[in-house]
Amino acid sequence: MKSKDPSTINPLGPYHGDRISTSSLARDDSPWRSMRLPFLLVTGFLLSLTTVAPATAEEPTRAWYLDEYRAADIWNHTQGEGITVAVIDTGVDSSVPELKDQVLEGSDFLDPAGVGHIDRDGHGTAMASLISGTGAGQGVQGLAPETKILPIRVSHKVSELGVELGTGEPILDAIEVAADSDAQILSIAVGTRGEDPRLQERIDEAIAEAARRGKLVFVAAGNEAHEGYRAATLALQDGAVGVGAVDRHGERAYYSQHGPFIGLAAPGQEIPLRCSHAGGAVCLREGGTSAASALASASAALIWSANPDWTKNQV
Repeated sequence: MKSKDPSTINPLGPYHGDRISTSSLARDDSPWRSMRLPFLLVTGFLLSLTTVAPATAEEPTRAWYLDEYRAADIWNHTQGEGITVAVIDTGVDSSVPELKDQVLEGSDFLDPAGVGHIDRDGHGTAMASLISGTGAGQGVQGLAPETKILPIRVSHKVSELGVELGTGEPILDAIEVAADSDAQILSIAVGTRGEDPRLQERIDEAIAEAARRGKLVFVAAGNEAHEGYRAATLALQDGAVGVGAVDRHGERAYYSQHGPFIGLAAPGQEIPLRCSHAGGAVCLREGGTSAASALASASAALIWSANPDWTKNQV
């Protein structure tokens, strides 16, 4: 199956604020510079689940988007019950307080005996926490805290240039496993580095097959727009929803890939993450398009939970 765009294969950029270049992006007149429309569409639908409520006072590590979405009011209607999100990433550490009882037994393509609960980098755990974290133990508060996480581990670590996969085989296997699972949503924040074209075709077909089976597939668009337009490969495939990152004003984050393959935009700036330099405490960082794809997945989980009879296209 052909990709939506012939752009150069490129790994996703990193999700940590201290790993994303702080160089500024020159302003341009591209219609994709602002991603307000897809961001506001998601925000608008979530707000339709709520009644008007006063904003919550902002705390030092509180996510601004929780107030933007009126999350507290949404949670009176749905918290993502009955929805499972497959997180294809570096694994998910199920021992962090906010993910207690949130993480199912998944798959580990680096350790055949594992169930996806090992995460030596922290990236996959961060994404899972943004989706379904309960905030316990002063941890990350997720947007859909009753959603369950199906961890699928495909990589050891996130490098400065993106996820080091070495080969696309784990990605292919992970997508096929997720397509066969009970997960309704796939959240993918990893990229490929330029594989055998035949393998890439198989990955493309796996994404398309997951979509045919009624799965929603959210893929981070990539964090290297400030180095030139090079979209992350998986976000270009038919059946995938490419997710870009915006700031609290709805403007495209300087690093976020952009273009006609972007289906949605979600918050990627000032994101609550556990920070190694702060001893694992939560701090606000640049989350990148990885965080945006996780939050898009969480938003979809809330909508689908509130409307369980809807198809993926309706969601």
